[in-house]
Amino acid sequence: MVARSYFVLHLYMQDLLYGQYDYPVQVMKHMMTRGIPSVFVQSEEGTAFVYQCLVPLYETFKVHLHHPSRQRQRIASMLQDWQLLQQKAQALDTRLCSELNIPEASYPRYFTAWTMGIVLRMMQQYLTLGFQLELYDVEEYVPMLWYMDCLSSTRMQVLQSTLQFLEQMNAHVNATAQNPSAQKPPPPTPAILQLQWEIQKLQVHRALGRGICQFLSALYRDGVLKTTKYAYGSPLIRFEHRVAPFQVVDFPSPLQYEDFVHNNDFSKYEVLCLIGLTHR
Repeated sequence: MVARSYFVLHLYMQDLLYGQYDYPVQVMKHMMTRGIPSVFVQSEEGTAFVYQCLVPLYETFKVHLHHPSRQRQRIASMLQDWQLLQQKAQALDTRLCSELNIPEASYPRYFTAWTMGIVLRMMQQYLTLGFQLELYDVEEYVPMLWYMDCLSSTRMQVLQSTLQFLEQMNAHVNATAQNPSAQKPPPPTPAILQLQWEIQKLQVHRALGRGICQFLSALYRDGVLKTTKYAYGSPLIRFEHRVAPFQVVDFPSPLQYEDFVHNNDFSKYEVLCLIGLTHR
């Protein structure tokens, strides 16, 4: 408790992190490592957005210093603040892309992708804390693992799009600085290496959660685990209660229980086949 309080006390003082790092500058640098062009970040509108993000980001840092039960409450409350920032980020991206004649894309980019990445991590942490605090009944493991799988997949798509953009920019910079006839690929930047590591870690976590989800589904199919019939409530109500804080988020769109039922139907697979899938 003393260590956490001491850390919070020195985390942010006089616009400095740990009393020595310029907080707004560090946020700008992080945005640029996540695929936001410097011309966007350093524009008047981009700088204003950075300062709007300082307090929510600080509160996001502090979440990790609370007790796990308090963390869930804080995340549920902070998602509302990030939903407002997502709307501002989307409007900012649209305006800057229009001013610079940048073609529209079908996937989130720039400030929208940056805020979406933070929100996805908060949503994953919220569901993970439910397992850590033993809040879920065994019957809720499959839908919660399925939701975490979807979040991991969406987050991987965002990271891969950002990685592709950074690799293209890195190749362009090296091509202009070196002999155009040289075919040697450019060395990856620290930002590219960081993204590659995060994607690989997400792939491992997703594979683990997907395997557990499929194994539990096989146990239910084989009758080893039994489905409980409740006099009050239903799986739909329990699901909606567990993910209720996510309904305020714009990106990614909240998933519904019908999505889980439709995408988690293993009735066409044999039990042994499902068990075999858990090893892939």
